[in-house]
Amino acid sequence: MPLPKAVFPVISAVLEFLIFPLRLLFGPLLNYLDKRLARREQEEFERKIRRDAESLFQKHGAEVVPNEGVPFPPSFDGAFVTVRADGMLIRFEKGRGDFNVRVASVERPNGWTDLELLIAAIETPDDVRRKGMADAWVAGRLLDGHWDDLKKALQSDSTHEVLRAFRAREEIYRKAAERELNRHLYGK
Repeated sequence: MPLPKAVFPVISAVLEFLIFPLRLLFGPLLNYLDKRLARREQEEFERKIRRDAESLFQKHGAEVVPNEGVPFPPSFDGAFVTVRADGMLIRFEKGRGDFNVRVASVERPNGWTDLELLIAAIETPDDVRRKGMADAWVAGRLLDGHWDDLKKALQSDSTHEVLRAFRAREEIYRKAAERELNRHLYGK
């Protein structure tokens, strides 16, 4: 026989009353373990970046710097490594099976842009498209092959205008796809 709906708030309150002391006792320990695990993941990711994108460190004198503006510990299996080299900031990001690289100028440290989009804007400003970033090895080769162009593009206002226009088009496409999906799923 199903329980009456009025019983659920009572059960919830009793469970909360029983769990609260456990949170007080084990919360700090769980927080410590979470941070320790995240630190280990971060260190492993940094070793991978140093290995797979070694030309950044050897050729361009890159150095790992603190991840400004990134929460720690990151959610899920996330890890971030930020590198400074030759007036550029390069942030390698991973989480939930995804890999991404963002770049910014040291003068514009909050102007992060996807590396793949910036390279597309440099190569074909009239037809900017996302291509996907496989891993740090590929990112290292892309960075190496476009180094001087990336530095100039990060300083150029026209590049930022091209990217702004692309993002506006991308948002229009995203909203259209969302409307179509809602129409298909919910008849709206």
